[in-house]
Amino acid sequence: MIGVNNTSSTIWLVNYRNQRGISFPFIFDDKSKIFNQYEVGGAYGNNPPTYVLVDTKGIVKFRSDNKYKQTDSLAVKIQSLLLQ
Repeated sequence: MIGVNNTSSTIWLVNYRNQRGISFPFIFDDKSKIFNQYEVGGAYGNNPPTYVLVDTKGIVKFRSDNKYKQTDSLAVKIQSLLLQ
């Protein structure tokens, strides 16, 4: 799992992770390559935060946006995808 942001600074992302005790890494996507590849962001009609589950081949298996506190439901979705 990674967090991707294309609008905040790298310093802000490090502080955000530390303040919230987040253990997964963040990527600062300053050129929006990841955002464009997976069609994330306002240009694609998404409202943050957007969650995209991608398999090892880069295929999107699940996406959801404009919902906070999705940890439990994402864990369930990941488990179901692993069982397929």
